[in-house]
Amino acid sequence: MKHSHRHPAEHSSRILKIALGLTICIFLIEFCGGLWTHSLALMSDAWHVFIDAWALVASLIAIILAQRPASDRRTFGLHRMEVFAAFLNGVMVFAVALAIFYAAIGRWRHPKPVDSRSLLAFAAIGLILNLIVAKIFMPHSRGDINIRGAFLHILGDAMNTLAVIIAAGLMLWTGSQRIDTVVSCTIAFLILLAAGHLLREAFNTLLEGVPHGIDVALVEKGILRTEGVVSVHDLHVWSICSHFNSLSGHVLIADGSMPRQREILDKIGRMLRERFGISHSTIQVESKAWPPAEESPV
Repeated sequence: MKHSHRHPAEHSSRILKIALGLTICIFLIEFCGGLWTHSLALMSDAWHVFIDAWALVASLIAIILAQRPASDRRTFGLHRMEVFAAFLNGVMVFAVALAIFYAAIGRWRHPKPVDSRSLLAFAAIGLILNLIVAKIFMPHSRGDINIRGAFLHILGDAMNTLAVIIAAGLMLWTGSQRIDTVVSCTIAFLILLAAGHLLREAFNTLLEGVPHGIDVALVEKGILRTEGVVSVHDLHVWSICSHFNSLSGHVLIADGSMPRQREILDKIGRMLRERFGISHSTIQVESKAWPPAEESPV
């Protein structure tokens, strides 16, 4: 039987906390700016930033909970709290996106004047802060999956804020207030996609489905390629949370390789971590020389 664990690096926590503080500032600036300028587009972008702020919170939760010891009642600790929180957040954000669409319909029918010059200023501040956060993440985005995911979220925020800036410029140029509504609907659609992805991932984890990006057939082939392994069965792969993938299975080892079973299990565990990001594996060894379970002595 083989157990292996891997936790996020401590420096990730510091970087995520700094980025989270700046992201909350961006949300507050854009939210207040949306109220000040009557811009639905800026308000929509603020809620999109809110989703990414939650993504940073979820990463921090994963790091903190990974450091909490398991107990007799919760043998995997509190990792699943991240999944429940993500599900609730997805439901809330989905509702926010629908509310934006509803407001956009009303705004299209009855346009309201938007302070385009102030909108341009608020959006520019948001873009600058987004770029600062992206710069913080960039040097660490290749070596840490948490940082890489957050970095991609921030780049998406920057693109949305740039769209708001372009919309503000077009409104100043054309005088059409409906441009703000069009951009807000576009951002709301992106929010819906993000919320849908969040809900799908949460459902999949709660139902103990195979984690996104892992092909069980490839995992089985990888195990079978290990020298000494004859066959694999009862293979299960699931997630405890977004950064904690698990595997269990039975491996039949050639009779002549049984003295090397520890070496074989070490190779399998290392392969699972490096190729598939499976940080916790429980593998039962079997041999053809053993009698069937029902014939084994009690």
